[in-house]
Amino acid sequence: MTKKISLVLFGLLLASSWLSAQLVSSDPIFPKASDPVTLTFDATQGTGGLAACN
Repeated sequence: MTKKISLVLFGLLLASSWLSAQLVSSDPIFPKASDPVTLTFDATQGTGGLAACN
């Protein structure tokens, strides 16, 4: 029974990390060393801690 609960909790934790909004994302998600990568920064998801910095 404990093993089932642990497996369910692990699955929920894994699913929540995929469903949450990300501040930085990459395309492709799993790039190879030879693939070009595009990184996207979504500033609306951040805390605004650097808003007044020059």
